[in-house]
Order: sequence, then structure tokens, then C-alpha cells
Amino acid sequence: MAYSIFMKKMLIMVIFIFCVSICFGQWSLDFTGGVPSYSSFFDNEYEIYNGYSFGISSRIKIVNNFGIGVHSNFMYFPKIVSGEDNESIIIKGKDCELLFGFDFLLGPSFLLYDNGNLKVPITLGFRGFGMAILMNVDVPLEYQYLSTGKPEATFFSFNYGIGFSISVEYHFTKRLYLIGRVQGGLDFVFFNTSEVKVPTNIGTFTMTDEDYGFTKMFSVNPQIGIGIQF
Repeated sequence: MAYSIFMKKMLIMVIFIFCVSICFGQWSLDFTGGVPSYSSFFDNEYEIYNGYSFGISSRIKIVNNFGIGVHSNFMYFPKIVSGEDNESIIIKGKDCELLFGFDFLLGPSFLLYDNGNLKVPITLGFRGFGMAILMNVDVPLEYQYLSTGKPEATFFSFNYGIGFSISVEYHFTKRLYLIGRVQGGLDFVFFNTSEVKVPTNIGTFTMTDEDYGFTKMFSVNPQIGIGIQF
């Protein structure tokens, strides 16, 4: 369930980038790989996500050195470090079946430097980050005498804030260029939802929970890749 939902979001984002870009005469399409790191802090608790990303982005030129930047990254996190004060645990492998995330950045884009072959574009704007975790959990005590199988637990986390992307592009042909990029941001609003399904001999019991509020999540994602100029 979690995997299919995020695959649909990935497809929608890719289609959106292509459709918006094609509507304009001058645009570029970038493909990047990165190593994202996310750090979330709430009261005395913290979580650190380190993983790998595949990015698709586009810059649409409107006038001169000004345009619109659209960035998206689809991420896999092998583990999460979660802790409180000086204590920490690592969530991975046997604890989780899926640690999958995505983020996006949408905003105005400027060329800080352009000498033909070397360009330095920057994008500032609104960003969002979402993550799905398929957890392995124990049967809740109140259902242990009825349970007939392993519970399915899915956790979704959504964060919103502001972000940036700064790139260095080396154009070695008229159409192709290499990219070095750093993308990051600060998220300050979150919405979390969780769902636990427990199979029993009289049907499936579903427990849900929701939480929202303010948070502090910092992210940085250094990337390299290749781009195509249209």
C-alpha cells in the first residue's frame, strides 16, 4: 500500500515537470544522484535519516536570467537513527521493510553566473518532504488473544518549509552539461499519520493515529548528474 502510493506521487511529479516544461520554449531537464541527510528535532527527541536519492528537475526560462525551478527527489533510506537526549537506537532491517521518501522544491530560479560553458543557477522556494515507513510491530496486547497473523503497520510523515538548490553546470556541448548540486531546506510544519492492521479470527482490526504541529527538520542533499538543454 505505502509503496504504491509513493509510486503514484513519483509519477505525478514527473508528469508535472514534463508538462510545465514543454509549455515554455527554453527549458532544461536534469537527472541526478545524491546522498541526502535529514535531521529532525522535536523537544528532546531527534531522528536522522541518511540514504540515497534519484532526482529529476527542470528549469524553465521566462526572461533573461530569470525562470522557474522545479526539483524532485525520490529517496531510499537504509536506516534511521532515532534518539532522545544522549540515547539513540538504529531502526533498520528487521525493524522496517520500507524506508522510502520523496521531496520537491518549487520556486523562482536565477542565474548567478553565466559565461557560456559555465553556469551557476539557484532556486529558492517552497519545499515539501514525505516519507513512508512499513514497520514490523508486535501484536497489541488487547488483540493478542484474537490475532491470527502478523500486524501491518504503516507510518506516513509529511513536512513543509522553505528550500534552496544551487548548482554548477559545465556545458560541454550545446545540449548536454554536467551538474554538481547542493539542495537543502528547513521544514517547520509536520503532519504524521499511522495505521496498524491486526488480522484476527473475526476480521481485521484497524487502529489509526494522526498528529500535526511545528517541527525543525534540516536537510542537505549533495548531488551529481547530467542535464539536457532544450
